[in-house]
Amino acid sequence: MQRKRGRDSTNGRFIPLEEAKRRPRETVIETVKKPCPEKREPA
Repeated sequence: MQRKRGRDSTNGRFIPLEEAKRRPRETVIETVKKPCPEKREPA
């Protein structure tokens, strides 16, 4: 599963996706993959 995230390009903070779409010059929309769960070794 992948998610779209908005990030402010001046300070690097995450912002809402709607705000990132309104300010395309000052923001970046990133695709972030969901981390896969770690495999546990049998004890």
